[in-house]
Amino acid sequence: MSNTAFAQDTAKDEILTLCGSAEGIDKIAADESMFPNYDRFQAAALRNSGENPEALYRKSIEDRCAALIAEPEIAESGQSFSFDPTRIVAVVSVFDHPSFGCSASWDKDCKGKVTVQVPSGYQACGISYKWRSEGDGELIEPVKSVLFHNGDEQKPARFRGYEFSYKAAGNGQLIIQHKGKISISGVKIYAIDASFDNEVRFRTGCDLPDDGKDPMDDIVIPPET
Repeated sequence: MSNTAFAQDTAKDEILTLCGSAEGIDKIAADESMFPNYDRFQAAALRNSGENPEALYRKSIEDRCAALIAEPEIAESGQSFSFDPTRIVAVVSVFDHPSFGCSASWDKDCKGKVTVQVPSGYQACGISYKWRSEGDGELIEPVKSVLFHNGDEQKPARFRGYEFSYKAAGNGQLIIQHKGKISISGVKIYAIDASFDNEVRFRTGCDLPDDGKDPMDDIVIPPET
């Protein structure tokens, strides 16, 4: 279906075919259901200028057709990230997570934050995922490790999940309207037993992220006597 300002119930290919001939433009002009409110409001404003309303109405259709024919393809992008343990030192379990993301119409935007985590009794080791965007959609920041074990004697601390932050926005253009969209799929979290220490994590090739805490916070300074 067309994602331009033409009515949603008119396929883009049909509109392009009609735009290619004078007879087709006549058909569009005769059927207001193909034409959005914005253009009728614009035509009404032009009529108030005292010019020929029918000529202005048809000219607005011709201008729209010309813009639609010259419309570029919607930009799409995406990346895949995979995790492969370097060695099977520990048994690595894999947990799948449903796809997620958001979609915004041409005049809207959206954003979201999703945390994926391993079940109790496990610690996160690595993650694989892929994302695709349409128009203005992107990950706001790199995927980061979260849910660190409180008071963990292992440094860096073990953790249980990853956080995704993402956004999308429409192009905000009245003439050629495009939505924005981002989708994250194929999310797999690789996990090992929660009891394994950093030596096992390192030898297995697990992620060893900094938990962001100041090491000095763990130092207890005795009170003065």
